[in-house]
Amino acid sequence: MCRWCRSKESTWRCDDCSGFPEGCEECFSEAHKFQPFHNVRSWTGTYYEPSFLFRAGLFIHLGHGGSPCPAPRLKKKEKNTSQKPERLSFQIGMAKAFTREYLHHDLHHTYLTVVDCNGLHQVLVDWCRCKDREDEEVQLLKFGLCPATPSAPRTAFTFRVLDDFLLQNRECKVPAMSYFAQLQRKTLDIAPHEVPGRYKELLRCARQWRLIKALRAHGHSLGGTTEAAEGGTTTTAEGGQDLHLSQGDLATSCPACPRPGINMSEGWENDPAWWKHSVTLCMDGNFKADHLKMRKEETDVSLTDGSGFMTESSAYEAHLKTQSNQKEISTCNAHRAVTQANESRGLHKDVTGIAAVACGRHGFFVPGTIVNFQKGERFCNIDWALYMALLWFTGIAQVFVLYDIWCVYGKKLWDRFRSSSTLKMPKDVVITGGIGQFHVHGHKDNCFARFSPAFLLGAGWVDGEILETLWSALNEISRSTRSMTTSHRREVLDDHMDDSNWKKLVRLAMSLVEKWRRALVEYDISVEVLGGLSEVAGVEQVQKWTSELEEAQKERLTNEKAMDLLTIQDDDAPSQASIQAKLAGQAPGQTESMTDIEWVADGIDIEVQQMQVAELVRDAETHGTAAAQKARDARRALETRLTFWLRQARVFMGSLLDATPDRKELQEHLQRAAKPRPPPMSNPISLTDIGDSPEQFVLPLPSAYGAAACARHQVADLAKYEGELRAGQMNDALNEVKLDIARKAMMYGNEIRAAKGSQAAQTRARARVARVEDDLDRHANIYRKGWEAAISLSCLNAKYEELLSSHLKASAAELNPATRGTRNSRLPWLWRTQLERGGGPDIADTYFMTVQRITWMREKCRLDRWREEIEIVGEEMERVPRYFRTRAQEWANRVGSSSVGTGYKVWARSQEAMWGNLARMADIAFKGRPPAPVHMSIQEGNTFSL
Repeated sequence: MCRWCRSKESTWRCDDCSGFPEGCEECFSEAHKFQPFHNVRSWTGTYYEPSFLFRAGLFIHLGHGGSPCPAPRLKKKEKNTSQKPERLSFQIGMAKAFTREYLHHDLHHTYLTVVDCNGLHQVLVDWCRCKDREDEEVQLLKFGLCPATPSAPRTAFTFRVLDDFLLQNRECKVPAMSYFAQLQRKTLDIAPHEVPGRYKELLRCARQWRLIKALRAHGHSLGGTTEAAEGGTTTTAEGGQDLHLSQGDLATSCPACPRPGINMSEGWENDPAWWKHSVTLCMDGNFKADHLKMRKEETDVSLTDGSGFMTESSAYEAHLKTQSNQKEISTCNAHRAVTQANESRGLHKDVTGIAAVACGRHGFFVPGTIVNFQKGERFCNIDWALYMALLWFTGIAQVFVLYDIWCVYGKKLWDRFRSSSTLKMPKDVVITGGIGQFHVHGHKDNCFARFSPAFLLGAGWVDGEILETLWSALNEISRSTRSMTTSHRREVLDDHMDDSNWKKLVRLAMSLVEKWRRALVEYDISVEVLGGLSEVAGVEQVQKWTSELEEAQKERLTNEKAMDLLTIQDDDAPSQASIQAKLAGQAPGQTESMTDIEWVADGIDIEVQQMQVAELVRDAETHGTAAAQKARDARRALETRLTFWLRQARVFMGSLLDATPDRKELQEHLQRAAKPRPPPMSNPISLTDIGDSPEQFVLPLPSAYGAAACARHQVADLAKYEGELRAGQMNDALNEVKLDIARKAMMYGNEIRAAKGSQAAQTRARARVARVEDDLDRHANIYRKGWEAAISLSCLNAKYEELLSSHLKASAAELNPATRGTRNSRLPWLWRTQLERGGGPDIADTYFMTVQRITWMREKCRLDRWREEIEIVGEEMERVPRYFRTRAQEWANRVGSSSVGTGYKVWARSQEAMWGNLARMADIAFKGRPPAPVHMSIQEGNTFSL
């Protein structure tokens, strides 16, 4: 019985209405007058069959609020019959079958295919026929439908399906093809191929819808005009008007980063605490976001260019034309970002990857700074990204820039800007460069003190690796952008970066509160630790060290080497970096991307990376899912790096690669020392089969074959280079081993004993000791690897002895010769090497005091960074609500404009309320935060205050 009239038999049922109502044709049609896109079923006499609502007599009348147009019906001129035969589903008489006809034979209404969230629907449309009628596409838009074509539309998309697709694409990374495929299955699951394909139409409409939503969200009326900034882009608006867009006009920016005139307080320029008003930028490259060449570039249509996050293309291309392919020389390790900068990555690609700039403190992409790579990670690409970032933060005097290879990149940065016709360094800006906390440990040891963010005055507590977390989400969409048109790819990447920024924006207040709480806790811990170290050292020594540290930090602005006082230097034991730099001019380049020295040095670094990955794999066995994922990621990164390195092996090693590795010298040496010998290999090393465990792969370095085999195959020079680099590697490792031993001894003497009586303090102290022990084992294993390689190459200096576990157990008492009962004890050989070079009998004590000084200075830097962090976060908590209120006021000002219509004003009021709500929520979140410490005295006469 009909649910509505209760007098007729039910012949229709709705699958989308609540309760699945059944009714007669007349009532059913009337009930769905304003729900024309429901999935319905009609009664066949034995069961309900999927059908369309127009078969129940429901038509869509446009132009008159759902009522039929009173004007007489016009005779259609369009050709009704299709050149293609009807679909099989239509031929066999299925009720839910899509016809290829355009006009209904009897009613003369137009068939329209509508795409909605619940599938595709075929409806009959009665257009308005009045003399002053609007165009058909306008009639559809007012009904909530986006036409697929501007004239004679036969397909339309509901606004909600376009919104749903964009949200699914942003949040779940669902590509358009997969999204439309699920709509086809929703429509006709038994024959989805019988549903009309509207994939291309979805792409086209989604691009237009994305642009309209962005323009509306950022206050750009399609009928309004704006001044165009230099390098801006032009979008054709309604009525033929041009809408000029410049850098960041369609981008969500960071509310917490300082922007003069937007979120900064008056008089900020005169604040002596300048670090509160500095900006921290993080730069990085990503080779997952590549792009295939278009077959017909002339068909590409750009909707936005430079108004989002991707940089404006014409200015960027003009900049690249002025640059040469000059090869950069690495003075640090053989970083791939340097050695592969000019390497071509496939003729089928026009873009090999992207570089991005993000604010290092909050993880917001900076508008206009995303650039494409044409080859590798060339400095000219990164220069443009940095230049656009500096333009975005115009007016900020202090900028911290964290980049994976800043030690090489920053050397000639100012020279490149001065010599460029397309780059201009902003006036009075001070740039302080650094390397992220993770990547800095992959550099030479002296880079740690010079470029670690922990030692950058005014940087606060920042790791500089925020882009790594942003890449992981962006890489998921890179697979679908690879084959898009150039402009479409740019728009999709812009959209996903904007969505990333928006999600961070709405959570920013709570994130700052968490940062604030952590800073207070870490500050208290650092005060406690530094207080203990200062008590042991004494007031006079602390004053001396404080003066030395402050002087070094001032000098660092012009000379990064001033920070070397935070590391132990030994001029008689040159580092691997210094040896590599010395040999760089002796090794002629043999490939486009590498020299002999770089290839060997890269191999030694890969060997160390193998040891790190092996450690992660062992940890994954006992530390759960997160550790296992970290190990898998590390394995993939190692495999990628190893694969590239092996491609160059044949050039440098020649016929030696066809020989079976035979480390005869090492085996004989170990046999004389009654040590177990490594098992011999029975086959040559494969350059293509790395296997599932790249950390166990034997690298085809000269040391894998021995000095005699290298001489027979004319690679003795390469073996010599490796021998010298191995000496530097052992020097670096021994230096770190001694530093770790002394640090561990100090921690036992100062922290663990001082923590007695407090279980929490003891737990924290032992955790820090465990980290030092892990570092000690790692550096000891690196030394052993270099020692074995030097034996194999027959170039081991007598001063380098085998490093045993017993050599790593020296205590503070043993290192201090004044300790009672140690007169007859002998120091391990690694300490005696300095005695033999004239260090004197108290060399271990001197070394211990040096370690004590370095430990105190590093902890002092740690305390300073946390104090700065408290001040910076406090200032950010002022800027965020101020930013929200600035945006609210901008929307309020738009309401008073006479050039906008009523609908725009209503929208402006809603946006004003949204930004106002964000400001009030931020106020409430910040009001409940714990108070900042006014001052904390860690010892008499030494007070640290904010």
